[in-house]
Amino acid sequence: MRGGSVAKVIDEQVVFSELRTRPDAAWALLLAAGYVTAPGEPPERPDEQKAT
Repeated sequence: MRGGSVAKVIDEQVVFSELRTRPDAAWALLLAAGYVTAPGEPPERPDEQKAT
């Protein structure tokens, strides 16, 4: 992504079992794990990716 951003609506109320039936549920898992951040949240590391 090279410092870019991705516009995505993320449903944070996802149950782990929904990952098989809802491909977009993976975004909630990435957000919870800290691999992506929501707008307004400062990244912990300068190389961290963002989802907006």
